[in-house]
Amino acid sequence: MSYIGQGLGQGKAERFIFTASGGETSVTLDDAGRGIAYTPGQVDVYLNGVKLVNGTDFTATSGSSITGLSALSASDVVEIVALDAFSPADTVSAASGGSFGDAVTITDASNNPLTLNRTTSDGDIQVFKKDGTTVGSIGTRTGRIKIGDGDCGLFFDDTNNRINPEGPDNTSANDAAIDLGGSTQRFKNLYLSGGVYLGGTGSANYLDDFEEGSWTPTLSDNFNNSVAAYDRREGTYTKIGDRVIATCNIDTNTKGASLSGTVMRISNLPFTPNGSVLFQSCAIGYWHNVNIGTSQLMATVYGTNTFAYLFYTGNNVGSIQVTPSEITDNTQISATMIYKTDS
Repeated sequence: MSYIGQGLGQGKAERFIFTASGGETSVTLDDAGRGIAYTPGQVDVYLNGVKLVNGTDFTATSGSSITGLSALSASDVVEIVALDAFSPADTVSAASGGSFGDAVTITDASNNPLTLNRTTSDGDIQVFKKDGTTVGSIGTRTGRIKIGDGDCGLFFDDTNNRINPEGPDNTSANDAAIDLGGSTQRFKNLYLSGGVYLGGTGSANYLDDFEEGSWTPTLSDNFNNSVAAYDRREGTYTKIGDRVIATCNIDTNTKGASLSGTVMRISNLPFTPNGSVLFQSCAIGYWHNVNIGTSQLMATVYGTNTFAYLFYTGNNVGSIQVTPSEITDNTQISATMIYKTDS
């Protein structure tokens, strides 16, 4: 059965026109000599403008010819419309979304290449998956960005200008539960312009300084006159917070005649002591050729002075200051001074 009209649009179409000489029952070439080409089931055939019925008025199974026509009369016009269907499955809907099956590259030289806008509520904005399993996400909490996987994440708190460990419940920080690195997964260096809280969050846990270095000790009197020459004088220090640990080794070579004071001291400490502690005792680890007999040599940092006075003491003997007369050409002193500083 045939009828007048046009088939439903199924996409783009290719048209072939054939004009009969008379008696033809099939068409393989059009008037321009092009071979007929179509997809079986997606072809319309018209005879003199009247649409023919596939399977009744003609046969179209080969993809390259139309057969089964009633014998054509001279000047009959056969019109063949080969339809090419679109592939909607290879598109993503702007209204309902969809999936890409291959890599996507977005390039833009002057604008944001990609904008993701979640509206109304907090939650995930971008979810990352491996073989269908979620391995991480980027989203928001209280209107601010968070990234992570499970209970290991980061929350960017621009209100307080800090980055917090993020918990899995999307409502709070993951306090004291996430390490930075590991015993065999260490970062290299950490640069801080401020301090660090160790073991707690109180002021007593705040470490604002750590420093190591060297200093040059001097064995001098209370008028700051030094011994004439040294075989060795070397010092190192470690400063942790407000505490200084300063060590020194002094070997005199020539005492000289310039010592005119009444008290000997180790001078040129690396940091100024804190005067709130008037006397800060120090340890003498070794001494030799200091004429104090069997007494114990000791040192004391006094007030805010950058030196330690030398004393000696013994059983039932008070503290006695070391004088220049008790220093020799070959005096040797090794000392460790631990004191508080405000520097």
